[in-house]
Amino acid sequence: MKKEDTLIMKKRILSIMLCGIMACAALSACGKTNVAEPENKTESDAQNVTSEVSAEENDSTLKAEIAEQPAGDVSLQQTLSLKAKEAAREDAGEEIDSVFDDFDGDGVYEEFIFLGSEIDPEFETSIGSLWYVSEDKCEQLVESTEVKSFDDHVISQFDVEGVKFIGVNEAYTTALVTYLYTVKDGEVKEPFISHMGYFFKPDYVEDYCVSISAYDGTFEYEKGKEEEGMYTGHTWKNYYCYLDKEEAEFKAYVGTPITEGELIEALGFDLASEIRDAGFELGAMLKRDNGIINVDYSKTSDEGDSVFVEYHNVTYNVNTGEFLDYLGEGKTWQSSDFGGTYVE
Repeated sequence: MKKEDTLIMKKRILSIMLCGIMACAALSACGKTNVAEPENKTESDAQNVTSEVSAEENDSTLKAEIAEQPAGDVSLQQTLSLKAKEAAREDAGEEIDSVFDDFDGDGVYEEFIFLGSEIDPEFETSIGSLWYVSEDKCEQLVESTEVKSFDDHVISQFDVEGVKFIGVNEAYTTALVTYLYTVKDGEVKEPFISHMGYFFKPDYVEDYCVSISAYDGTFEYEKGKEEEGMYTGHTWKNYYCYLDKEEAEFKAYVGTPITEGELIEALGFDLASEIRDAGFELGAMLKRDNGIINVDYSKTSDEGDSVFVEYHNVTYNVNTGEFLDYLGEGKTWQSSDFGGTYVE
């Protein structure tokens, strides 16, 4: 037999043995005692292996190949999935989605897995729980809740400057709220912006956004009883964040108050005067380090014994020199209104 043929035969036998080892490990994890025997080798095959590789060399080779497996090792992923399913028990539902990866680049693979009901085709949601599993850990991150699916996936993936994050979007009637996770130094990590709002990548800035839902569009109170007033009017306002790569943590672009003169310098015209001329009262003016300027304004009106206040805002992008067309009515300051009031 040629040397090349011998090497090919050796690889085939090693692959067969490795498959047998991994199958035994998987079946053992499930608590089964009956393990199928590996394929029988021919006498000539065994002689070829014996003549080329010693038992010690064979064992060393197998260990090396096993160590190289995680990147594409379906058996490891199946083992991690099984661990989550066993911890969740039968009432957790089926595996709806999962992400198997080496999240922190340490050579060890982890899995985020969502167990729940089949995705409802009408509402595109699934009810279930999110789990994090590694070879030595298994923990429930999100208890049973309804999450939104996108393109038949309930787990979203984000690669932010080489740091890998996953998210699941908890579904409410009129809003989504994102649970966000990554892995750092072998431990699952939840950034501080997790579950604050809907996390996404906008197309008008280089950074990431959290759309925060609030009821601050209007305020109504009886004259003389302002402290008993009520806020209504659902709004969704974008706040911006950047990644501190060293900490694998998102940090907010905090708004810095600016003067009307600084606003004119940034926009090239007197926006504050235009807002007043339109019958509104000027509120806070905030500039963020990513080039976004937010200007709040409001209008107060009397309705009999009641006072009604409506709150609005402007979003201007210094980087593009344009207002954001949030309402789809053109890039004007009126159309950049997210409703409500921005905070620093």
